[in-house]
Amino acid sequence: MGFVWFNLQYTGDRATEFNVNEPNYREMDAYTVANLRVGVRFRDYEVSLFANNLFDDDGVVRAIGRPPFDPPASIRVNPRSIGITFRGHY
Repeated sequence: MGFVWFNLQYTGDRATEFNVNEPNYREMDAYTVANLRVGVRFRDYEVSLFANNLFDDDGVVRAIGRPPFDPPASIRVNPRSIGITFRGHY
């Protein structure tokens, strides 16, 4: 039996602080992450191909910066990863 699984995660524009006048205020753009898995199940086994962050979006999850001590930095979504999964059920 074959299967296809797809999900899409959208995060809109946002900011690190509610108040624009805060010294740590940073704006973060919207981003979208798509994940795909295609595979087959037979008896007690499963083989599938996957692609996480299919379109390799580099969206910012968190903007960091505490001047004057820390330089501006960003935590980003994981880069695209592609692989194969083998599973056995008992």
